[in-house]
Amino acid sequence: MKKKFTYYLAAVVFSTTLLFFQTGMVAAQTNVVVPGSFQSELGCPGDWMPDCDNTALVFNAGTGLWEGTFNIPAGFWEYKVAIDHSWAINYGAGGVPDGPNIFLNLPVMAAVTFTYDPVTHFITSSVPPTPTVISYVVLPGTFQSELGCPGDWDPACDNTGLLHDPSTNLWLGTFHIDAGYWEYKVAINHAWTENYGAGGIQDGANIPLFLTKAVDVKFSYDPITHLVSTTYGCTHGMGYWKTHSQAGPAARNDTWNYVGEYSPFFWSGKTWNEIMRTPPGGNVYYILAHQYVAATLNRYIASSTPAVDQALSDVANFFFWYTPSSRIDKAYRTTLLNVATILENYNEGATGPGTCDDKTFTKQGRNAADVISVSTAVIKVWPNPANTYFTLRTGTPNATAQVRVLDVTGRQVYGVFATNGKDLQFGEKLPRGIYFSEVIQGGKRTTIKLVKQ
Repeated sequence: MKKKFTYYLAAVVFSTTLLFFQTGMVAAQTNVVVPGSFQSELGCPGDWMPDCDNTALVFNAGTGLWEGTFNIPAGFWEYKVAIDHSWAINYGAGGVPDGPNIFLNLPVMAAVTFTYDPVTHFITSSVPPTPTVISYVVLPGTFQSELGCPGDWDPACDNTGLLHDPSTNLWLGTFHIDAGYWEYKVAINHAWTENYGAGGIQDGANIPLFLTKAVDVKFSYDPITHLVSTTYGCTHGMGYWKTHSQAGPAARNDTWNYVGEYSPFFWSGKTWNEIMRTPPGGNVYYILAHQYVAATLNRYIASSTPAVDQALSDVANFFFWYTPSSRIDKAYRTTLLNVATILENYNEGATGPGTCDDKTFTKQGRNAADVISVSTAVIKVWPNPANTYFTLRTGTPNATAQVRVLDVTGRQVYGVFATNGKDLQFGEKLPRGIYFSEVIQGGKRTTIKLVKQ
């Protein structure tokens, strides 16, 4: 037993001595510098100077490592690590004392972070990924062939390309898309190499788009969050949906088919139509129900907002548990009224795509007079009528325009990006008829009637 105790004691003494030795070595390193061939670029008198603090590292007590970040120009560089402003103690590749130089190759200027481990003597350098320079943003999806592309899911077809708005840093585009269930994604620079799906996730799931009728859809892509938002259609107030049902007196809006006027409304004991025709009388259930019915119907014909989607979900949960006769305390009633206000603002056009009563540009209204002027643009089309092709010229300084040609049904038959001051020729393959050229530039739109003879 005594022999074993002696061995244990010796082991403890050895471990303690080793720990003390290592700790002493770490503590003795009062200065750590990264001398190398890039030091003169960072303000040092020369290169390979172990005593120039312009490339000194700082000790991080939390990690036990020495760290430093420096903006180093593009080029091929070499470096090592030197202790206490001298070459007496230095480490190279692999943490080897007096070891070979460590290489650093930078294709562009970068903020390089150096990390030195005083125990292993390894020094590493890390460079943040170079951000992609976005030249093109396209929406490949199942609707592309409907918009004049050779096929669907084509990341290089500019018929569904977006334009960059420098004032907001968003990429924008508007396309007339038929009714149906569609899917799409975002592709960067005409390739699938970098693409984003639902939730802004790289290589993520397809983004769904359900349209109950043909409509102009405005897409907005944020290159920071990689999220896409859509704006389309217009909304009606609660009074509209009440009078445009099967019970009248106005002509029925077929959007009611998606819910059914005479289907049960949750556990209320009433139908959707009866709910709409019941005066609220201060009852928060009916106040909320009226706006919920209108917002649910509007959601089938118009885009929504995250706040409205959340409100609809919360209200549906409320109706699952409560009836018109349920007792609701004052605080909860106030909360429900606030939710009803969110839905009312959407229905009346204060939020979302806007009320239908405010729309001045519709598919049925496209004609030669339907021109929304672009304040700084001079857009010319000639000849018009044309026997062969049309020539279009935009004149906004330093701007690119999205050009779409639509037939009388609103279907896109041609699309391209036009550069300021350059003539764009198109239409030689179009059959005789009437078309509309839409030029979207700087967030504004000009529409010109075209006649192909």
